[in-house]
Amino acid sequence: MGPREFPLESDEDLTILSGILRLATKYGAKHMRDNALQVLRRKFPSSLSDWDSLAENARFRWTCDPIPVINLVREVSAFSPMPAAMAFLTNNSSAGEVFAVQVHEGTGQRSSLHKLRASEDIKGFALMKEYDHASVVKMINFIREVGSNCKQPPEPESRPNGMSPVGTLRHEFRASICSGIFHEVADNLALKFMMREDPMGYRDFGMMVLQDVMSQRRPICRRCRVSFKTGYVEHRDSWWNGIPHILGLPDLRGWGEDHT
Repeated sequence: MGPREFPLESDEDLTILSGILRLATKYGAKHMRDNALQVLRRKFPSSLSDWDSLAENARFRWTCDPIPVINLVREVSAFSPMPAAMAFLTNNSSAGEVFAVQVHEGTGQRSSLHKLRASEDIKGFALMKEYDHASVVKMINFIREVGSNCKQPPEPESRPNGMSPVGTLRHEFRASICSGIFHEVADNLALKFMMREDPMGYRDFGMMVLQDVMSQRRPICRRCRVSFKTGYVEHRDSWWNGIPHILGLPDLRGWGEDHT
């Protein structure tokens, strides 16, 4: 059975696949090992676009717990699924849940079998949490700057003119319409992120950014839309490409291959 035919839709499937990968590693069966890793990468892919597609359909399918996968690839020294697995864990789990500490009432509980074993991965999880937070802040600051050089006509604001006859107004021109829109979006995103009790990683935050921008009914000029889209993609790509470095793994190029 090839990697395309092997199912990975339950805990039992993961247990079987883990056994195959361990045996293939022990006896040097490279072809079998590569096939097993290819199956794992169906759940923890090496490209951001594949991970986005997988996340969009996750609610309709079985979700693979990343902790057993992280422990497994560490055990067999096959790290190609590791960055996506750690990003998934960081995105969906709080530190209290992973370390079994009840920080607040909403802290989830994990099975004693599903805990990070290697000190490198415990460190990696902590660093990923900080990396995600820093990346969120960078994204918010980027959004706040979109439209700062926009040429779309500014919004006039009428105020009473104290030096003119009673009843006259003076017009003060503010930043462009687009600049005002993106400033407001950035402030709203920062508040939403700050007020959340449940964990939100960079991936989910990125989806929230898109929803907030796309839901705007006020007109955004074409130049600012392109500027936002380009910067948004660049920021997410930079985050994704930086994950291996944060985890002390090889460069993103070649994620689809087995790095030892």
